[in-house]
Amino acid sequence: MNSSKEDLEHVGKDEGIVIGSVFLHAAESEAHESGWAFLKGRKASDLDYSISISETGFNPFATTYSISAKPGEEVVFIKNLPAGSYYMNELQTSGIFSPQLGLHVGANFAVKAGQTTYIGKLQVDFPDRIGSGSAVNVEILDAQEETIDKLRADYPSIVPGAVKELATRSTMR
Repeated sequence: MNSSKEDLEHVGKDEGIVIGSVFLHAAESEAHESGWAFLKGRKASDLDYSISISETGFNPFATTYSISAKPGEEVVFIKNLPAGSYYMNELQTSGIFSPQLGLHVGANFAVKAGQTTYIGKLQVDFPDRIGSGSAVNVEILDAQEETIDKLRADYPSIVPGAVKELATRSTMR
């Protein structure tokens, strides 16, 4: 979901820049699982995931953005978007052979014209194995300093002036 340096240097008058990150954490498995452990679900750490982001409101033709993530690896993103309200809708498993599991994220954020906004670190904590109805923890954390430090070398004129407006979460379904 990252924009190129050229796109970020030539942001339109009705666009803003959003900065954030995603971190997925999967609990460690038991040292010696039985051969029946698969009945508890798939190992969360073995799957790839994607998070969908789109503008709020009903528009069947709205552009949907996607962030790919793997457990244990933080993904930092910086993207110029048209000003408006956006919604991190769902975290889904991705890949041909992965089960189609989905988690409602429900995080809202705003993009303001001419402003660089830090929206937070979306952290999702999975149990070792996941299946339908697995309990997960979803949080928006403030990791602005660490995120800006990771981007500072590549975007020195953009990231230092980021305004902190953390995404907000709606009730989880």
